[in-house]
Amino acid sequence: MSTVVVSSMLLILGSCSKESASDEFEQANGKVAEKLVTRMDITSAQDSDDNGALFINYDSKNRVSSFTDGNDSTILVYEDDELSTISGGSEPMQTSEFYQMPYDIFQFGEVVEFDSNKNPSVIRLLEEDYNGNVYEYKVEISYDPTPNPFFYTLKAAGVIDVLDKVQFNLSMSPQSPDLIQARKLLPLNNIKKIVVTDVERGKITYQLVGDYIYDEDDYPTSASFTAISEDDGTNIFLKKYEYK
Repeated sequence: MSTVVVSSMLLILGSCSKESASDEFEQANGKVAEKLVTRMDITSAQDSDDNGALFINYDSKNRVSSFTDGNDSTILVYEDDELSTISGGSEPMQTSEFYQMPYDIFQFGEVVEFDSNKNPSVIRLLEEDYNGNVYEYKVEISYDPTPNPFFYTLKAAGVIDVLDKVQFNLSMSPQSPDLIQARKLLPLNNIKKIVVTDVERGKITYQLVGDYIYDEDDYPTSASFTAISEDDGTNIFLKKYEYK
């Protein structure tokens, strides 16, 4: 999403959260089936070079043991049922392979508003060009009333437990900005639409709309996405999900 590439990490400020991510997920979705993603495929209708896949592997305790996009792999090691070591090309708190594709906004950004289910609904992004000019973007996100399909996969990777330990009270001991950011940007429901507006020009520069097919447990099995970009025009791609 070239219009919203962010050059540096923003410090996340905001209200404290005393509830765990698991509590907030249950409040947003009720009791839902705990499904684990094993594979996700993305197919571009325009360019096969943009096709991609994510494979997620589990150990005998249903913990994520590794994941790969076919090129780079990440291995997770646990001690006393807690995530202890990660080796490979991905930081677990960025979790980009799990729930960013194709939502690059979840790598960087400052949450401005949450919706009634505590999903991030308005995000402020900054972009710096080669000349040092900084541009501000407003990102508005809407959701289907269905669970984030990667939530329990993140939990099986130990990520949710780590995020639950994040304190938002800035008077306490310093926390990793990456952790604080990941906790606040965690979607609880499944994203339906993203609209990116150039604040200075008041013009929409990017829009992404997903049309999902859900199973009986309200988990997506496939989706069609239409992306309209000021730079790249209209692109359509398909996404397919498989679960353990």
